[in-house]
Amino acid sequence: GEEKEEEKVDTSNMTAREIREAEIKAMMDSLDSEQTYTKFVPEEPEPEPEPQASGPFSSLNIPLSHEVTINSHDRVASHVSLDPSCARMNASSFSYSFSLYDFGGMDSSFRPFRTLKPDDGNPVIKSSYSPTGDKFLCLTSAAQPKVFDRDGKELWQFVKGDVYIRDVTNTKGHTAAVTGGMWHPSKKDECITCSLDGSVRVWKLSGKTLFGKLVCDSVLRVRNPRGVRCACTAASYDRDGRYVAHGTAEGSLVLHDAHDFGNRPLAAVHGAHEGKVVCVEFSNANAKVATRGEDGTVKVFDVGRLKAAGGGGRKPKPPLR
Repeated sequence: GEEKEEEKVDTSNMTAREIREAEIKAMMDSLDSEQTYTKFVPEEPEPEPEPQASGPFSSLNIPLSHEVTINSHDRVASHVSLDPSCARMNASSFSYSFSLYDFGGMDSSFRPFRTLKPDDGNPVIKSSYSPTGDKFLCLTSAAQPKVFDRDGKELWQFVKGDVYIRDVTNTKGHTAAVTGGMWHPSKKDECITCSLDGSVRVWKLSGKTLFGKLVCDSVLRVRNPRGVRCACTAASYDRDGRYVAHGTAEGSLVLHDAHDFGNRPLAAVHGAHEGKVVCVEFSNANAKVATRGEDGTVKVFDVGRLKAAGGGGRKPKPPLR
């Protein structure tokens, strides 16, 4: 039907009562007219774009969805380690301290639940959790590493060796700055450390003590191709604890049997880097070992090919990449 035009009422000469009666009449007339309704259709939300990694991770195909910046130190962060359950994190720095984080109890402030200075005046260079996660090894630039429980309570301090004894195998501990170390992947009371004094040492928490400080269990002398003592700058167990690989200040990579340091090395790559080796890590399957050097490169070696080449000075094949 034809639409009815609304009649406009002139209210200029009307009293208030007449205006109100006119409003009531217009309302009653509207009830008699045919009503029209429009169905409400909610708008569908636009799908959120899939998170994509940005910055240095964009080219690595890492499925990065969230990112948090934790500012716990006022100097360079040196190392970050997680316990086996990934429930706690240890962040070390050159501010002579380490900070402990509990992800289960962390709030939006992202603050650590404890911050400690294990050896004031010596930067913390690395930490390593035990396979059970109840303890961690703390390594500073001093010669005496320490062991703490998961809440930051000091349990052990390693003894310092006699600096006047030249043969490092006859000292009970390191005599120079510690450069690296790692907890045994399966033994909860054993770890290794390396030092500028040219030694790799195995420590057992159930071993001997001297004046309340832990004495090392066994020692590996680190030497260069000429047989001269050389500073050790990195050391690591493989994933099964069968081998120990260490890097030297002269850029060499050496592989040893973890159960017998007295024999010749299983493999050696002299001149693997132009400069000292700062990190050594095995792959999860122990088939490869990666090294990082001060020459700005990371090199990956096949462990089988290294063992085939031997440790008698023969030059093995080049790294895989």
